[in-house]
Amino acid sequence: MANIIVKDAFNKNVYLKASGTGTIDDPYVTQQDNTIINTSLPLPLNAATESTASDIRSFNEMSLGQRGHTLVTSTLPQSGSWVAIQIIEAASFVAMTCANTSTPAVGVELPTGFILYGNISAFTLEYGKVIAYKR
Repeated sequence: MANIIVKDAFNKNVYLKASGTGTIDDPYVTQQDNTIINTSLPLPLNAATESTASDIRSFNEMSLGQRGHTLVTSTLPQSGSWVAIQIIEAASFVAMTCANTSTPAVGVELPTGFILYGNISAFTLEYGKVIAYKR
């Protein structure tokens, strides 16, 4: 049986290995272990594969909290570089600096379990307890 041709996410032809005759009693069965060889990924202009892979690894580390965290229970101003703040006891902020955010979540009570994402460089708790995940 011939392989089945399909388009991938980059609109390139890839071939799926298939077996069967394509009848109701013997349908096509595709095998999903494809290897694409000598295919370049669409990287940003002048980007090196190694640096792009490093960026992806960094993003994954941040999203999984592998850069570490800080437990904050104080109402003193906090400065640093965080990607997320998780509320572990109902909390409210009196101040927050978050890039690309014109109206940060200040003066509202955030419930336990809520996670605030952003490029956060400073915050001050009014009350509550939070875990701030490092950038």
